[in-house]
Amino acid sequence: MIYKQPSGNAGEYYPAFFEMRLKVDHMIDLNTCANAEFALFFHEYIHFLQDITTTYCLTNCYYIGENIQSIVTDINNKHKKGDTIIIPYVYNDNKDYIEVENQIRIMTLGDVGESIPSLKITEWSKDNFTNLPNVEGLKEITGICVSANDSDIFSFGAYAIKENMAYIMERLLTKDFKKSDDYPYCAAEKIVEFEYPEFGRDILNVLALCDCSLMFTNPAHVFYDILKDMKSKNYVPKKPQDLYAQLPNAKISTGNNKTDVFSHFKIIGEEARKKMKSYFYVPNQPELHEAYHKWIDKVMDYAIYLRTKTPHFLIELCSMGQARTNSLFADIVKNVGTPLMRDMRQEYFSIKPDGYNGFNVELLKAVKQLYNILHDGKIDCELYPWCKNSNGINPTIDICLSKPWERCKKPDLCPVALLWKNWGLSEYTFKKDEINNTIKRIGSNE
Repeated sequence: MIYKQPSGNAGEYYPAFFEMRLKVDHMIDLNTCANAEFALFFHEYIHFLQDITTTYCLTNCYYIGENIQSIVTDINNKHKKGDTIIIPYVYNDNKDYIEVENQIRIMTLGDVGESIPSLKITEWSKDNFTNLPNVEGLKEITGICVSANDSDIFSFGAYAIKENMAYIMERLLTKDFKKSDDYPYCAAEKIVEFEYPEFGRDILNVLALCDCSLMFTNPAHVFYDILKDMKSKNYVPKKPQDLYAQLPNAKISTGNNKTDVFSHFKIIGEEARKKMKSYFYVPNQPELHEAYHKWIDKVMDYAIYLRTKTPHFLIELCSMGQARTNSLFADIVKNVGTPLMRDMRQEYFSIKPDGYNGFNVELLKAVKQLYNILHDGKIDCELYPWCKNSNGINPTIDICLSKPWERCKKPDLCPVALLWKNWGLSEYTFKKDEINNTIKRIGSNE
């Protein structure tokens, strides 16, 4: 399952693929753009930082990659050169494993895409989900059910936690930001206000609790337990950083072993690093993947360093004033760059880490495009506008928007064709399942 993290201020972020979409009609310059445009960018950028500096989001990066590569492996194992592959592709190998990971992500995300203008919390409680795929060792997933107003009910999860974090920081560190609905953008704050208002008097406490929760695989469950525990002990931290000081005491079960939070974070970070590198690997011509791998290393090295050296770096960021003139924020952008950004004209741009050029973040967009083709049967390539503005690539509507796999036959390989060929998919022909897609469209509300 690929989802987007929409923003109430007209932006979207695609977790695991380092892509943001901004409702602006031009390429933005972070030094000169309007305050409202910078606020929009900054909100989505916080989602990018969550993606690379939290255990929950890095785990998501890994499993989305595992999902995509399971499809490709199934194709290569079950078909021979010249076979016609019907898309969307239906596969069964590794199915239970992939299905359970999808279920975990769905349950722990909470309600995605819902919007409630105003929230007055009336009750919240744990809700254990037991209707899960038959996978050994997993019996239930704990969700958090919240009642609000007269009749609103929603599942509080990582989605709302991430949005509330980004919105808190947007309000504190930017100007001319747009007001957003209470759900999801203030859900954590409203829950704290209901459960333990003394704790929430410093909004940075809420930010810290959200951030600490994302260091676990079920953030809302951890959020619930910590808040309830602090209330029972009448504990309010003297400063938000004190919450992070408790993290090394927590243990995470991994099979028969238990590891501390930061050791587990490093393990997951390394798995995510290997997974992202595996998207493009040419053992006989390492010069082809070298720049991309170096970029992954640059981003992951800095992200792991940032989280382990200063676990409360987001609190530090908030203490250093407006983001546009914030030396820590400038240092972060210098070291990891930005996600791939798309404006309303469907033109793409990004800021690279200092000293890094060429294909890097664009390859993750290509991975997402392959998933769109193979898993969802969406064949019109979203990178077509980017390729039109790139030197050395000559996209054509008849191929790129109707049969993008045929780009492999061209000498000027685009990012999608590069991966398609590298993953061994150029050995087959592909055909869209028009009958089933027509049935799906008839039965949908779109």
